[in-house]
Amino acid sequence: MTTNTTDPQTSDRPLERGRTFRHWGGTWTLVAPAPDGEGSWVALNTDTHAMAILTVVDVVWTGQTLDDDQLAVEVATAWHTLHQRWENVRARLAEKEQMIDDIRAYAIDRHLEGAFCRDGLNAALRHFDLEPYQPRYQVPVTVTATVHITADDADAAQRRVRYLIDGLAYSGESDEDEVQVTLDDTQVGDPETA
Repeated sequence: MTTNTTDPQTSDRPLERGRTFRHWGGTWTLVAPAPDGEGSWVALNTDTHAMAILTVVDVVWTGQTLDDDQLAVEVATAWHTLHQRWENVRARLAEKEQMIDDIRAYAIDRHLEGAFCRDGLNAALRHFDLEPYQPRYQVPVTVTATVHITADDADAAQRRVRYLIDGLAYSGESDEDEVQVTLDDTQVGDPETA
């Protein structure tokens, strides 16, 4: 239900929820007093469904007041509109991120085909604040070793060999390259006294 005042330009009625006014080229409705308590109100633009905190002075009242049901519908519509806008923004950001990933992958593929050197590729990637291309290689290696260890018993010898093998897996870092060693199939035989 809409309540009309006698003169929308000069109404001296107190500020109350549901009153509508013209401001910034749109029609706004008072929703609730703002938390700051300084005379500001949470207001809803019924044209764009935007919400803002406004200090309501020198406005042109429309002479209408929305009842609680109408105000609830307007707020729900504003919330839905805001949610839809946010979902659209998220979708567009995801599209842009995918496009950047696709462009980077295309540039790396062109480099691998010999279209330009790695330094040129990395200069272009840095220009666009993207990570430089640092290829990683996986090289399968099979190693057979005989280790001579002095130990008090066979269990101690096996533990020491196991420690050496595990140490190999974690010792692959250098200043220039990171090497990761995975020991897919490790077999330690029974120790024999020598």
